[in-house]
Amino acid sequence: MILAQEEHRDADAIAYAGKASHRLDEFLRLGDATDSERIQISSEYGNMALAHLNMHMYAEAVPYAQRTAEVIRPIASAQYLVAQGLSLLASALRYQGNLEGALQAIQEARRFPSRRCIRIPPRACWMSMEYSCATA
Repeated sequence: MILAQEEHRDADAIAYAGKASHRLDEFLRLGDATDSERIQISSEYGNMALAHLNMHMYAEAVPYAQRTAEVIRPIASAQYLVAQGLSLLASALRYQGNLEGALQAIQEARRFPSRRCIRIPPRACWMSMEYSCATA
């Protein structure tokens, strides 16, 4: 999906994101995802949000950014990753002109710990420069 978006094949990127999102939602509905799987799934939703932001599809990025944070919230040891999803959400809302919503999202993101780069799985480090790696 990210490759399609980078190659300006937006229709393909949108289709891949929709298909992946549907599959991830189905997997999560099984109710037995491990913490490691939830971290990876959160990363995938983050990639979907980021791809939509890059395509200037801000309204479509919002639900993916929300899922990024939502999927990771139940994991006590990974709360710092919630900030990444909330940062994506704030960006999408800001680009839409929803400054109040963006402010709320970024203020919530700032309440989470931010110095955990070493514990981020490699593929989950998609937005870590802002919240994790830059401060480590």
